[in-house]
Amino acid sequence: MAGEQLQVLNALDVAKTQWYHFTAIVIAGMGFFTDAYDLFCISLVTKLLGRIYYFDASSASPGTLPPNVSAAVNGVAFCGTLSGQLFFGWLGDKLGRKKVYGMTLMMMVICSVASGLSFGHTAKGVMATLCFFRFWLGFGIGGDYPLSATIMSEYANKKTRGAFIAAVFAMQGFGILAGGIVAIVVSAAFKSRFDAPAYAVDRAGSTVPEADYIWRIILMLGALPAALTYYWRMKMPETARYTALVAKNAKQAAADMSKVLRVEIVVEQNEAATEEANSFGLFSREFARRHGLHLVGTATTWFLLDIAFYSQNLFQKDIFSAINWIPKAATMNAIEEVFRIARAQTLIALCGTVPGYWYTVAFIDIIGRFAIQIMGFFFMTVFMLGLAIPYHHWTTKGNHIGFVVVYAFTFFFANFGPNSTTFIVPAEIFPARLRSTCHGISAAAGKAGAMVGAFGFLYAAQSRDPAKRDKGYPAGIGVRNALFVLAACNLLGLVFTFLVPESKGKSLEEMSGENEAEELMESLQLLASSRSVTIVTGDGSDSRRNRVTAIIVVGALGYVFIWWKGWKLSDMMFVTRRGLSDACTRVGKQLELLSSSIAAAKRQISSRMDRVDSNLDECKELAAATKCEVSQLHGDLSLFHTEVESVHRAVQTLETKLGRIEGSQDFATRGVYQLCQFVERLEQGRNQEFLQASNLDSPTTSQRAIELPQTSSVVARTSSLPPLAVESPSPSSTSPSIALESPRILRSSTAVSASGLKELQDISNAIKPGSMKSNMMSGNTSEVSNGTTEEPNGTAPSSSRSIWKSTEEQNSAVPSSSRSMWKLPSISFLSRTRSSAT
Repeated sequence: MAGEQLQVLNALDVAKTQWYHFTAIVIAGMGFFTDAYDLFCISLVTKLLGRIYYFDASSASPGTLPPNVSAAVNGVAFCGTLSGQLFFGWLGDKLGRKKVYGMTLMMMVICSVASGLSFGHTAKGVMATLCFFRFWLGFGIGGDYPLSATIMSEYANKKTRGAFIAAVFAMQGFGILAGGIVAIVVSAAFKSRFDAPAYAVDRAGSTVPEADYIWRIILMLGALPAALTYYWRMKMPETARYTALVAKNAKQAAADMSKVLRVEIVVEQNEAATEEANSFGLFSREFARRHGLHLVGTATTWFLLDIAFYSQNLFQKDIFSAINWIPKAATMNAIEEVFRIARAQTLIALCGTVPGYWYTVAFIDIIGRFAIQIMGFFFMTVFMLGLAIPYHHWTTKGNHIGFVVVYAFTFFFANFGPNSTTFIVPAEIFPARLRSTCHGISAAAGKAGAMVGAFGFLYAAQSRDPAKRDKGYPAGIGVRNALFVLAACNLLGLVFTFLVPESKGKSLEEMSGENEAEELMESLQLLASSRSVTIVTGDGSDSRRNRVTAIIVVGALGYVFIWWKGWKLSDMMFVTRRGLSDACTRVGKQLELLSSSIAAAKRQISSRMDRVDSNLDECKELAAATKCEVSQLHGDLSLFHTEVESVHRAVQTLETKLGRIEGSQDFATRGVYQLCQFVERLEQGRNQEFLQASNLDSPTTSQRAIELPQTSSVVARTSSLPPLAVESPSPSSTSPSIALESPRILRSSTAVSASGLKELQDISNAIKPGSMKSNMMSGNTSEVSNGTTEEPNGTAPSSSRSIWKSTEEQNSAVPSSSRSMWKLPSISFLSRTRSSAT
């Protein structure tokens, strides 16, 4: 990568061990749990299948699968696994790890159930159906190999990455144990329910019809762990390295890993993903130069390991029979045979297989991958030779326990050795865009070795003695010679391990060469160091023999070991001129790569600067437009301010006019009040004149006039009611004073209510200085004609006094300030109210 790694990748490399690491181990490990269960449980039920579908009543031994059928049933899953590893490994680099991961698990679930439901009218039909579903089961299992390893390696930190990947692979051991335990439980349950005699006692009755359910149940239960983890597998986010380096979406990678790591990761542009120097394809010349021997090393070591690892069926039957774990087949019924085989393989797995896996988990990040693989191949070679050389000694009675111990140590060091490291290393040393594909190629080579070990050596290990050969198999080289061949395979695996680099404590980008710039800086610093270099020109006096010896020693032991371990020839103190020229050539190429990287970075910076300039121009235009809008808004506000001032002046003018109108109305009210006082005094004067005239006219009339105040209270009480129109009685001769009583009884409404503003104005115009006095002197009787009633005692009527009093109280109760609050439309109403009150 150019410059520093992406921050999201660096965060993954230095992240502490968290809960999500263990979650990923369980999710990815359940796939391997299912893989091991499905691949190994078939060996537990092959004997049962032979008894059920290939029963021969005339044979002294129970029925067994023919060699070709046995090879098909056991080997078809390996063929499917090999195909799935190649296909899904390639697909994982094209579509992404997460998308393909769900496909493999769903295929495993469906085909596990379908294997248990194999059908057919004949034995061949059932076996053909079983082989069909087992092939596709292996196809899904094969896809789980490269994807699980790649996902776990890309999630883990560089400090504990080896332990995490090894823990995923170690779930195979639990899968083997689970297969054995399930077979033991199911067979024990059927054995207690359906007891049957041994084959030697009753050939047909030794296999009950219900035994056909046993192998179906065992195969179908393999779908359960895969189905339980499907949801959580689909919830896992895509790995950050695929998203950032292959999909080239550093922003999404940072967002996904921020949720996983629960830290804030700054999003940065992924410039390294577009480097031309790291865009080489699979099997290109550049790939062959960088990783060609790495791929050869991982593929050959895995191939050679699986030849030995899957050949354990060659001598398991000898071991189990020798220590009496499995009696003769004729002495057992079908269900008991399944029980004993499952028990024996479970004990072997528990003692030798499972501990080796977890020893690798514990020590792989301490002593490294390379050391564990070398140690494993070495001890496997030693123990294989220890089994082969004294083979006849181990087969004699009394020495079987030693054979079992050596056999257990052989497979202990297989798991605490190359069986784990060959799975781990391919997921660490190849580039991200080719990592899943290269792991699939290496794993497919391993499965090819498994088929050679499981079937090729099954034929080759047959004894030359027909009495010791398995039924239906041709003569072979024998078990002892087969052990020598397996020891040779282990030794070759040790040799090819030197092609595989050590990846302990290094980041994935450093191992895959994606940190090209950092490596170049280290090379330049190394060349700039002050250490001395001795150059040999080749013109010395050494003989030809010495030169050939030096070439053989340095070339064979030094070049292969040192160069492919990641060291540089410039690290050597003793180099040739040609070697120095090659080193300078490589430095020149690296400088060219650096120049191209700098040019690419320059183009990136230029494009960014252009985008910044365009953004600044847009901001400038936006600022100018905003300025224009602000100026326009300022003008609108000024105009609005002017209009508000004009409205304010109009309101002040209206207020002045209202004040004037209110003053005029107050003046009119005072005039009406003075007019009323004048009318009251005028009535008082006329009442006195009327009484005097009545006294002179008739005493009876005056007596009645004097009694008038008795009815004044009635008139006063009715004055507050609406005016009454009372008709005067008809004149009678018996009532001479009826004309005098009429003014006292009749009342007009005009005496207690005003007629309106116009009448008030007329009255106020009539009341003027000078004319008021003449009116008082003239004794005008027009007020009587208006219907005003006088009291006999010469005082104003109580109704009039109550009216004037209420008017004065209203005038005094309403302040001038509240009257000034009335607006122009209410002026006429105010005038009418005041006139009515008056």
